[in-house]
Amino acid sequence: MDCSVKVIDITQFDQGTIDAFVARVGWDPRNDPGDWVLLVLTPGRIQSWQGVGEMDNRTLMRDGIWID
Repeated sequence: MDCSVKVIDITQFDQGTIDAFVARVGWDPRNDPGDWVLLVLTPGRIQSWQGVGEMDNRTLMRDGIWID
């Protein structure tokens, strides 16, 4: 996968996003010491790979758009 990444201080995220993160992973970084950041990944290209038979047409997403 090719992607871009944004590094955002956890104190700058909205409460709903942090609550969803905590619900998903079961850990709240706000309760632990340290300077925590969130990495927001935005896919640019996604490819599949299950063997040589998929060498052609394995790109599933390009520039954030799913390929039919």
